[in-house]
Formats: sequence, C-alpha cells, structure tokens
Amino acid sequence: MILIQYWGIVSYMAGRKAIKKKNSTRGNVKNTSSPPSLKVRYARISQLFTSQENLTNILILIFILYFLTVYLNPSLLFLETTTQGGDLLSHYYPAKYLHDYLIPHGQLKGWSPYWYGGYPILEFYMPLPFIIVALLGYILPISVAFKIVSSLGIFLLPITTLISMKILGFRFPTPIIGAIFSLVFLFFEDNLMYGGSIASTLAGEFCYSIGFSIMPIYISLLYTGIRSGRFHPFLPVLLAIIILTHLFVAIYLAVISVFMLMISWKAIRPNTLLLLKLGFLAFLLTSFWTIPLIYKLSYTIPNNFEFTNRSISLIFARIFQPYLPFALIGVYLALRERNWGGISLVLGMLASITLFFLSPVVGIHLSAPRFVPQLYYLTLLLAAYGISGIIRWINRTKERIPLAIFPLILLLLTASWVDDNTKFVDQWFTYNYSGYERNKQWTNLKALADNISSDDSFARVAYEHHPKQERLGGIRTFEILPVFADKPVLEGLAFEHGMSSPYIFYIQSEISDLPANPIHGRRYGTFNIDDGTKHLLLFNTKYLIASSEKLKSSLIRRNDYEFIGSYGEVMDLYELKTNTGRYVELLDYEPILVKTSDWGQLSYDWFMDLDALDTHLVFEKEIDDEDEQKFHLITNESDLRGLQNIPKIPISDDCSVEESVFNEKIEISTDCIGKPLLIKMTYFPNWQVHGAKKIYLISPSFMLIFPEQSTVTLTYSFIWVDHLGYLLTLIGLFLVVSIYRNTPQ
Repeated sequence: MILIQYWGIVSYMAGRKAIKKKNSTRGNVKNTSSPPSLKVRYARISQLFTSQENLTNILILIFILYFLTVYLNPSLLFLETTTQGGDLLSHYYPAKYLHDYLIPHGQLKGWSPYWYGGYPILEFYMPLPFIIVALLGYILPISVAFKIVSSLGIFLLPITTLISMKILGFRFPTPIIGAIFSLVFLFFEDNLMYGGSIASTLAGEFCYSIGFSIMPIYISLLYTGIRSGRFHPFLPVLLAIIILTHLFVAIYLAVISVFMLMISWKAIRPNTLLLLKLGFLAFLLTSFWTIPLIYKLSYTIPNNFEFTNRSISLIFARIFQPYLPFALIGVYLALRERNWGGISLVLGMLASITLFFLSPVVGIHLSAPRFVPQLYYLTLLLAAYGISGIIRWINRTKERIPLAIFPLILLLLTASWVDDNTKFVDQWFTYNYSGYERNKQWTNLKALADNISSDDSFARVAYEHHPKQERLGGIRTFEILPVFADKPVLEGLAFEHGMSSPYIFYIQSEISDLPANPIHGRRYGTFNIDDGTKHLLLFNTKYLIASSEKLKSSLIRRNDYEFIGSYGEVMDLYELKTNTGRYVELLDYEPILVKTSDWGQLSYDWFMDLDALDTHLVFEKEIDDEDEQKFHLITNESDLRGLQNIPKIPISDDCSVEESVFNEKIEISTDCIGKPLLIKMTYFPNWQVHGAKKIYLISPSFMLIFPEQSTVTLTYSFIWVDHLGYLLTLIGLFLVVSIYRNTPQ
C-alpha cells in the first residue's frame, strides 16, 4: 500500500504538470477530465514492477526496512508488555488515559488527577500521536499500539525520503540513495535528545520523530506549489498534522517556507499570499488545540534548561565524515545546474542554521538544538545528490554501467558503515520494547503496585529520586504507577504543564538523597525529612517510596511513618500515618487575600517558609466588594515581601466536610457555609463551581471556595476559548473540503 501511495503521489504531480501545460490560462478552462479507469490504475501499479528504476527502488527500500527490522527486532513491538526506559515509558500514561477515559467521554484533552497534584493533560503537549495510539488501542492492545506508534517515525523516514526526493524532481538514482543515506541519520547515536534519530526516539522524542518523518513530504509538496504557483490541496492538512505532532518541527517548516519563496523570486508576491493562505488554513485546522494553548500559556511553568550547545558541531561527527565531501559537491551541482530541488535542500540547511543561532537571541535556549537534526538530514540528502552527479559523470565518460548497480553498492557500504558506528541503539530498542513485564524487577514492582492499589484511599504517592531506580526499567518508573496501581503520584513528565510542579520538585529535594532538581533557576531545599513531611501532608500524600539508605534510616526512626514492606533493594514502602487522605479541608487559619499580578514567586517563597505555611495566601489581580466581604485579611504583594509577621487568626472547626473525588469532578457535602475550604487539587481556569460563587487560586497552587450551600460540585469543563477553538477547527475543515472539491483532480 505504501508503494502504491508513493506512485500515486508522484503520478499526481506529473499529471498536474500536464494539466498546467495543456491549460495555458489557469482557472479559465474547466477541467472535464474523468478519473483514471481501473485499467489505467492497474497499468500504473504494474509499472512499479516492470520499470528498472521502480523495481530497484522497491527492492532497495525493502532491504532498508529489512535492515531496520533485523537490527532493531520489531517483533518486540507486538509483545503485550508495557514500554520501559528513558522518558518513553512516561509517555505511555497519557496515551492510556486518553484511551481509557478521555475518548469514551468525548474528549481529546482534559484533566488528570494522577500527576503533579492534577494537571491539564494534552492541553500543552502535542496530542495527535497520543490520539492515534488511543484509537489504535481499540483494535490492538493499548500497550502494543503505543509501541507501534512510538517507533513509527524510525520506519517511515526512508520511505518519505524516497517519495519526497521523487517529488522534488531528482532523477534516479538520487532519491533511492537519499533513502539509503537516511539510515546514517537514524543510527546517529550522538543525537540523544535533539530528535529524529533512533536514539532520541528511544529517549522519549517519539513525537518529534513522527513529525520529522512527515517533514520531507511537506517540503517537497511546498516546493512544487511554489514552483507552479498552486498548492496541493492536502498541504494545509499535512502542516496541521505536523503542528499537532511536534511544534519544533512545525516551527522549522514555517521558516523554511519563507526561505523557499526565493526559488521563484519573480512570483514572490502571489506565492507569499498562497503561503499565508496555507498557514491560515493549518492554523484553523489546529485551533481546537492551539487557540486554548496560547490563551492558557500563563498557567505553565517556564523551562530554562539549556542543552550543551555542541549540537551543530556534531555535523562533523565520525559517522557523517565520509558524506560531507559529497554534500559539498551536491551544493555545488545544485547551484551550477540551477537544480531547484537541490537548491531547496540548501535553503533547508540555511533555515536550520538560522533557527539554531536565532533561538538563543530571542531567549528560547531550549529550542536551539531542536532545529539541528534538519541540518544533519539535509546534508545527507545533498550528499546523495552529489554522489549521483559523480555516477552520471562516470556513465558519460566510461563504458555505460547500469545505474541500478550504484545504489546497490552504496546500500552495502552504508549498511556496513552504520553497523560499524552503532554501539547501543539496538540493545536500547530491545530493552525499551521488551517491557516491564520482562524486567527482572517486575515481580517486585508489581507487588509494590498491588499493595498500593489495594488501598481504598485516593491519596497521593511520593517517591525518592535515586539513580538505583534505573534498574526497575527507568529512573521515571514510578511515574506510571497510575497505570499499575491506579493511584496518583506527585511527579510526572513535562513539568511545564503542571502549575504545582515547582513545589513538588522542592519536596523531592527534601526527601531525596540525590534529587534531580530539574527546573533550572529555582531554589531548592536540602535533605530534611521534617520539612518534607509537612509539605507531603499539604499535598495529601499517604505513601512514600524510599530507595536510599539515608531516607530509609530516617523514616524507620519516626513514629509518623509506618514501614509497609521492602520490595527488593530499590523500593521500601512507608505509610504517612498522620495524613487524613482528604482533598478538601477547612482551613485552620484565615487566609490572606493578596492583590498581585505575579503570584508565582510569592507563593514559592511562602512554600519554602515553614513558619508561614499555616496561613495560606490567596491571589487576585483585582479585588472587588464581594472579595472584601469574604476575607478578613487583605493586603498588597509589596506589603508581604519577606513574609514577616504573618498573622494567624484561627477558624472555628465546628463543621464537617466530606468529599468524593473523580477524574474531572469533585463533589463536596458540608455544613461549613461561608467558610474557606481548601481543595488540594491544582488550580486551572477550566474548573467551574456550582454551590459557590467563585474558585480562588490559593497557595501553593490549589483551589479555595466559600460554600453557599451544603452541596458543592467542582467540574472540569470547556470554557469559551475551548469552544472557540473547536468552532474554528470545524470552519477550517469546511474550507479544506471545499478547496479539495474545487481542485482539478
């Protein structure tokens, strides 16, 4: 099917050129041609196997995929086990939650109480790969569906490379050599974090890998659109798919789109308008996700992490060195012969370099290396063009040799070179996709999870950060306890998406011998189980998993922790007996209403000051009459600097509170009418309340209500910006369908 689709795309491009040649005035001649008959379609398919060029392409492509399957053992993808290793293991939980809960409730994103004290799942992370996993999970086991989709980019890239280079107009054998050279990019093991390679996919960048594998098709169709002045009707859909798959790939495509206007300079004005139309349609199609994301971006945590900025110099890594001279020849030939397909690859390299150096200038240090994989990849494609030029020169000057011989030789040489430069990705692939259930520690991990899951309480689980946890299947193993034990944990993946994450990682620094401290630029605590316990209670934590001897020895001497059991060397489970297990509690002291436009640092200072912890701070940008009636203590941010002498006004506890907590709903029964109730769930604007006038943001990042009746319900639901996003997406779909129906086929 892939080969037939490949032939169909190339045939479409050839057919469109013929239509353009026949109709000298575009748009004035009605296209009355009928679709190809079945006989013509079968003739095209049969040509795949009769043309020497196509037969060579098919055979070599099959060998490339065979090489990948032999090297990586994809039979592991069909084992019904849970993926382990790197960040990849943590991505499984959002996919499963989408499959088990969100889609059955008619949602593609929503609220999860299982990470970071509650967070908006898939609100800020590209949702499409997870949607595909979830939908495929209704046909296959969800664990198998996740493995297939997470590895998809690896196996797609050689195929899309061949297709895109054909569309770009490169003559045989350049496209198939490009597909061969894509193996070099895939097996580049120094690319652990930047994206696109096998190593980075196994580290967790599988969304990037999928988007990267689709990228060549977009570039090639964009090229033909700019050259012809008319875009393929599928192009905005393709761009939307990439936006919903990985934003960094989409940003790169936005920049290369501008660069590629230069290949048809005389038509730059109409092509610019077409480009704007393309971007507008893609934006409409993705508005259900992008519009709410932009609006709610202030509810995320900035990531100030900086990669070691050596990524661009890795173009001179050993694995690329034999290809660099041929890439220079490719650049020379593209410019000398005015091969616009080759020039588009050169422009793509310039776009990659520009983004790499521009990102830090605009303050986005994290993103700079994310744009370098395109440089690696396009260098290899230009090397394919350069070596094809040498092959053509040999054929002109010497006795003619069948062109099919050369890609076969290059295939063997490249496979041998890749094998010589590969040290660990094959073992890593096997380790990740063998799954937890085949890990030696699985029995211990399952016993721990079973013990926790047997508890009726929905209180949270905390755990120490320690390198020894790698032997469990990855240092992030406990992040998927929601899958194994159906209990919420404090930590999770992508801390930027959880407003409570800074406080949770501060707790980690207090209870861990070797904390990770992942949010750069933040102050952290030191190991102090007394302080850590107070913070754990604030986050309704019932269980604590210890790995280091330092933490174990501290807990065993305390009366407020009960030792539950030891599960191998890495996991000792303790219960915090003083925890009530309650998510909704009457405050002990009157909260202070603070007028502020920047609550984050003030709340963090409050969290670190244990003397101030009893009196919560409530944050409002503007204070109205109703607020003044509810709060006894009101102040400005400037008056609270240093948090000195915070008053403690006790609240009488002559009332009761009961709650039921669900995934996206909290039901409260109380007679504490008019009194401040703390809800230990992360604040987010999508939370709506019935039975109280308003939900307040209270320190550290929780919710506060003043009940007006005995039954109060908080529900996580769409707000106006979510409805607007879906409406714009429907409009985008309507426009794309209309354009497609009015485009000559």
